[in-house]
Amino acid sequence: MTHVASGKSRWRHSSPYLRRLIASGHDYILTPYGPHSWWHELGRGKMVRRLQARGFPSLFGWLFVTLTVDPEHFDGPAQAFERGRDRIRRAIARLRERHDIRRYFVKFELTEAGWPHWHLGLDCREHIENEHLESVWGLGFTKIKRVKKPRDFKYLFKYVTKDSAGDGVPDWVMDYPKTIRVFQTSSGFFGDTKKPSQGGVEEKTERKSVTLRDKWRVWLKRGVVRGRAVGGFGIPVNLQRSFTDIFIEQAEKGQRPLDMYHMPVSRNLILEITVHHGNHNGTDQTYPNYSYSFSEDGRIEKILVGAAS
Repeated sequence: MTHVASGKSRWRHSSPYLRRLIASGHDYILTPYGPHSWWHELGRGKMVRRLQARGFPSLFGWLFVTLTVDPEHFDGPAQAFERGRDRIRRAIARLRERHDIRRYFVKFELTEAGWPHWHLGLDCREHIENEHLESVWGLGFTKIKRVKKPRDFKYLFKYVTKDSAGDGVPDWVMDYPKTIRVFQTSSGFFGDTKKPSQGGVEEKTERKSVTLRDKWRVWLKRGVVRGRAVGGFGIPVNLQRSFTDIFIEQAEKGQRPLDMYHMPVSRNLILEITVHHGNHNGTDQTYPNYSYSFSEDGRIEKILVGAAS
């Protein structure tokens, strides 16, 4: 049984939405679930905070590289991604043969049209000609410049895709059969001596092949219940329907949301919309199964009833 304490000091520094919730007279609030994923709008901040916690270095004086692909040379963006992913390792190795590159990172992004491109940060004080960079890359346009002004590195992780329509993730990414690593580093990037990061702060490796679309279906049916008795961090719950469906249903019944991500909910509604026994659709192999109940003082008690099978 898990109890989440909520001391006065924690509540005083909690989200302004939670303070507004209490002022409105409601006890609980339902918010969408934000997974640790670069691909999810609510998850990127979590990934960035992990980088901060590990000690992301200052990029002042580094070389900032952009690598693009020429769509005319590929059957589609998935093929371009696979060619580029394999070429990057060889390109960096060739650059290191001629230049003193102490450490580096690789950041994957998508254009508005859904085509892949990459950004590299090279801890290198030597000058690298763009012509040489373009020759070792060989798949499209390249650009290189020196970082001359201190920057907030969060700008690098503001987005993965520049498509502002819908969720911004193209079908080929949603259905790609393997994990697409958004951020990777060389060994020693964070000042440690561990092996090179294969995403470092990326999603955990799945037990079996699961596409991003499979993960998304699970994320849509998860939410977080927050409230004074629950504590500032809230309790993740499995939902019988997607957060969006529940949000619309409650709005149509006259429940006024605080905004598009925060819906006040009653105790009875929480018990009605949550899944109490097991994996709601059988695709999630990560999260254990819980049942939920309320204590006399209003805390949500989460009881483990068995691991997902």
